[in-house]
Amino acid sequence: MKNRLLSICLLFIISINLMAQEAEELAPMTDLAKRVDMSRYLQPTSDVVALMILEHQCRMHNLMTKAAMSYRRGWYLQQAMNAEADPADENGVAWRMARSGAEDILEELLFCGETVLGGDGAEGLEAFQEVFEAGAPMSSEGRSLREFRLYKRLFRYRCSFVIYSTVFQNLPPQVRDRVLERLREVLTSEEREEKFAHLKPSECQRILAILRETLPNLPKGW
Repeated sequence: MKNRLLSICLLFIISINLMAQEAEELAPMTDLAKRVDMSRYLQPTSDVVALMILEHQCRMHNLMTKAAMSYRRGWYLQQAMNAEADPADENGVAWRMARSGAEDILEELLFCGETVLGGDGAEGLEAFQEVFEAGAPMSSEGRSLREFRLYKRLFRYRCSFVIYSTVFQNLPPQVRDRVLERLREVLTSEEREEKFAHLKPSECQRILAILRETLPNLPKGW
């Protein structure tokens, strides 16, 4: 009995020690030099703003890649079933794939479901923010899609700067045009769908003006 109690006590002590060690490892670190050779990096710290932008970019590129592959797969199957198939046929597999992929892209493009930045918002390295904003296509009124807000939300105008990317411009035309068609619908509609309700009319008007001046190859109707 005594041996059994002793074993239980030893296990308890070991567990406490392991928990303390894990807590120490998970605690916020202000100095990475003890674990990483910082001489290889431009900054000795992490930047939450840069990480949020990276997360958004990865999400956008994943959705664009998925939409392009799904559309091409659907078009291949449609042609296999009917060699004279029309890619613009709205009842075809390819068009349904294009429509579904475009909607996913649009929701991320307009920051649907974006996490609200609590407290005083996010703070990052000013040098990074200056360089990031400086590379943006600018409207005649001096507005751009790269302007930070960092209070409650990441950007001042919630339409992703990724829309200027080569990947977006090189999407299959059926997917890209559908995204832009839906984008125009959302920005010009007086009554937006619930998932786009976070965009107020004034913000929509400014986004629309920025895109009209800065985004190349806009479809007719813009």
